[in-house]
Amino acid sequence: MSIEPFPRPFERREPVPPPALPWAPRATPSKAPEPRNIAQRWWRRWRHRRAIAHLTATQPDSVLRDVGLSRADALYEAQKPFWMA
Repeated sequence: MSIEPFPRPFERREPVPPPALPWAPRATPSKAPEPRNIAQRWWRRWRHRRAIAHLTATQPDSVLRDVGLSRADALYEAQKPFWMA
């Protein structure tokens, strides 16, 4: 007859992972954006800001309000550099 010893209070044990919940979001590894995607994003921003600058210079305030911008908002957005979101 053998007696099993009790575990010591400071004995290291394997951590128990929490149960997986079906509705919990899963962590995906983040990866750096590809240079091509960055260049496309910058090009798109540059075109949009150029179009906003053109609208601000050539159209009355009513057209800008139809788009949902005030003249001050449009000028602020048009003057931002393309690399700034």
